[in-house]
Amino acid sequence: MTYYILHKEDSNEDMMYDHNQLGEKSFNSFYPASGLSGLMNMVDNSPEQLVDVRILDETGKKYTLEQFLSEISKLKVRYK
Repeated sequence: MTYYILHKEDSNEDMMYDHNQLGEKSFNSFYPASGLSGLMNMVDNSPEQLVDVRILDETGKKYTLEQFLSEISKLKVRYK
């Protein structure tokens, strides 16, 4: 399952860009992508922008930030 982050002005077609990919869940592991670095940067430096983002998975299911973090907290983080 791949997770994506989109700004309120982004369309679903923007999910294909690397900077919009948070990472992939596979075999009880999470493989982070560059979008996760962007999200963490936003949390640290401009948390007021968090209300303007959407987190979705490849099926189109929406997640709050808390739901997404809860989902991946159960997984082992691995780097490719």
